[in-house]
Amino acid sequence: MSSCIYCGSRDVIYDTHAGYMICCSCGSVLETIYESETEAIRRLRISVDTTEKRSKRSETHGSSMNIGHIYRAYRRVIGTRKLRKGVIIRDDAIISIANKARFYKLFTHVRDNVVEDLLDRSPVLRKVLDILRDYPSLYSRTTRGKIATAYIAAKIALNDPIMYGQVSKFFGLTRVHIRRIKNAVERARDLIAKVSVIEDLSKELASIDHMISEHLGRVGRDAS
Repeated sequence: MSSCIYCGSRDVIYDTHAGYMICCSCGSVLETIYESETEAIRRLRISVDTTEKRSKRSETHGSSMNIGHIYRAYRRVIGTRKLRKGVIIRDDAIISIANKARFYKLFTHVRDNVVEDLLDRSPVLRKVLDILRDYPSLYSRTTRGKIATAYIAAKIALNDPIMYGQVSKFFGLTRVHIRRIKNAVERARDLIAKVSVIEDLSKELASIDHMISEHLGRVGRDAS
């Protein structure tokens, strides 16, 4: 259980309506919760509308898509779990739970789509990932972790400095996590040798760095 960083009290609650983690003893706001009710309702309404449109097009009306019904399912799930920062519950999973259907993945991360888009646009990262399959200790990570590992392996292969702050923000991983990945990759000397001979590695990596910088710059402008 979390304790207050200001007064040490363990009487801490997650106010999902306001979107904050709050100390009941001193009243301090300790953390912003991504999964506030307002955000959840917004996402679920979009998912319900999209699913209903698909159902009408395919003329299948076997499931109840009432937003209240689905939101109650969401509350049951969120009420039993403490989500880490940046982790959200997949909309399709909640809809499946509400309709008592099977689902395969409950959680995702807010950065997953952005990171997967980078992979789609970068042939060299896919090549590095293919090489990583032979290294289970490096490959058996989250989607973001795998792609970050591929990126870091390419940087190390070219002796290119790793900008920890930038990499951390883009992949949604802590700097400590990034350093651990770097250390693990550096120990796999044969991996680095295989990555270093990938054709056009330097050019491709420069393009990846540009995409990452461009994305972070756009996010920064949107936030200001």
